[in-house]
Amino acid sequence: MAAGPARLDVLVVDGDTNIRASFGTILRSAGHQVDEAADAPSALEKLQTAGFGVVVVDVATALDIGVLARFAHSAPQVVLVFGPDAEVDVDMLMAAVQAFGHLHKPVDPIRLRTTVAAALAVHRGEGGSSILPEQGVAPA
Repeated sequence: MAAGPARLDVLVVDGDTNIRASFGTILRSAGHQVDEAADAPSALEKLQTAGFGVVVVDVATALDIGVLARFAHSAPQVVLVFGPDAEVDVDMLMAAVQAFGHLHKPVDPIRLRTTVAAALAVHRGEGGSSILPEQGVAPA
C-alpha cells in the first residue's frame, strides 16, 4: 500500500530567514513538527505534498488576499502574522480568509506557542472554535 503524504503540524511562511528560523525553533521546542517556506509559491507547493494542521503566515510574504485565501483552502487552520507597520484591517482580512487567529511582530514566543497549540487543538477536534479577538486564539 502506498504511503500518504507526510503529516506535519505546522508550516511557517515568512520571507525573513531569521524570523522563519526563530519561529521554527520556538515551535519545535514546544514539540511540534515544523517545516518552513520563504515565499508563497514554495509554501503552496509544500501544502500540496504534506498535510499540515496549521500554517503560520506573514501577511507581507503572502503578497495578496488571493494567495492568503489559497492558504486557507489548503490548511485547516491559518494564523496570520502582521508586521509592525501593517496597514490593513485585521478583522476584515481574518474574516476574508477565515483565519484562526493573528499575531503582531515582534511576536512573543509564548503567544506563538499558545496560538499554534490552540489552532492544532481545534484542528484535531480537541478545542472550541470561537476566537477571542483580543488574544487571537481560541479558548481551551
